[in-house]
Amino acid sequence: MFKMFLPKEVSFFDMFDQHAELIIETAKVLNDFTKGSLSLEEASIKIKQLERQADTIVHKCTEELQNTFITPIERTDILQLIKKLDDIDDSIY
Repeated sequence: MFKMFLPKEVSFFDMFDQHAELIIETAKVLNDFTKGSLSLEEASIKIKQLERQADTIVHKCTEELQNTFITPIERTDILQLIKKLDDIDDSIY
């Protein structure tokens, strides 16, 4: 009954992990393109899809950050980390 009054568990660290995995996948696609395994069109389509998935994680993280009262680490640190991760993906894109 009182469960609705308790803060919900949000794992920002899982979001960081998911985003990092997408960065690794994006970098692999870029590497395959530079080796000649993928055409420019194939690589750009895959990278664009991965970048959109990463953007979804960023939006989810910032939304959860706004709705979470107590965070495991400082809010500014969470925001800076997710933005820096996004910058990596954006740079590859």
